[in-house]
Amino acid sequence: MSRENRNILINLGVAIVLSLLFLLVFRTFNPSPEKILFSDGDSYKSVNFTKYTYVTDKIEVKKDGKVIGYIYEASGKNDYSNDKNVEVIIGISKSGRITGIEVKSLPQSDFVLKDLYNNIQSFKGKLIDNIDLAELNSDVRVPKYDINSGATVGSSLVRKMLREAIFIHKGLEPVSRTSYEVIYGDGATTEVDSSFVGNANVTKKEAVKINDVVVGYAYTVTSKRSSSDVAGFYYGTVEWNLTLLVGLDTEGKIKGISIEDSEHTKGFINDHLAYFETLVDQPIASYDTVENTVTGATFSKKHIDDLLQALKGVLA
Repeated sequence: MSRENRNILINLGVAIVLSLLFLLVFRTFNPSPEKILFSDGDSYKSVNFTKYTYVTDKIEVKKDGKVIGYIYEASGKNDYSNDKNVEVIIGISKSGRITGIEVKSLPQSDFVLKDLYNNIQSFKGKLIDNIDLAELNSDVRVPKYDINSGATVGSSLVRKMLREAIFIHKGLEPVSRTSYEVIYGDGATTEVDSSFVGNANVTKKEAVKINDVVVGYAYTVTSKRSSSDVAGFYYGTVEWNLTLLVGLDTEGKIKGISIEDSEHTKGFINDHLAYFETLVDQPIASYDTVENTVTGATFSKKHIDDLLQALKGVLA
């Protein structure tokens, strides 16, 4: 063998050794997301499960041949992901403790990723039996789970993914709560009041019951509103529909408000969910308007106000 060929082989061998060392160091300091969730796992295998909305894969994690937990891969879109999927993986031990949530893809701004990551870290180490599943299904900020307030849309999506993973982990079907249950509590049922005389905007009245006891009345209010009266409105002249479900208690105080249908930009209209909270316990008869600190959603705020005034007028 010539000296030149021998040098080539030596250099090739050195390159291979260096590459293996680099790969070993990289894996040591940059473990896979699966290893972050279960560092002691030595086997990761997809298993069958019933698919619903977000969870796309259930991975069984074993150590020394014994199952120590599961990793749930989840994917979904939100208003700011530009029609691309937000992807996360969720680790839950066999005993029901959350080992962590890792973001695999977040097609949004970097500062959102930072806030979102801080929020999802609040779940690490918690037992799933101690998690409020109703609050995981909320579209508004949940302070006890959301450390930062700058990533509500992304955090609420991940919370819903976690909620579904918990249901699957427990072998339960992740049934969504109805708007009536969100406003009045679990087990709320309704009965249409056929004697109610409404109008074009207030279209339905329902008695709401829990354990056959009437706890309030829910009204469906709806209308189309033109943007033509909004000077300099970005979208020009548009007719936008909005339908709300307004829940009142038996004394006529607001119990809660749910957006049932909307042609408004979702990001804007959802900004008002926090505003609805400020209206709880306010009598509909004395409703005027409450200062809404939401910015950039003036048109939808006025539409909401119109509907609440219409309900107030019908019940006067």
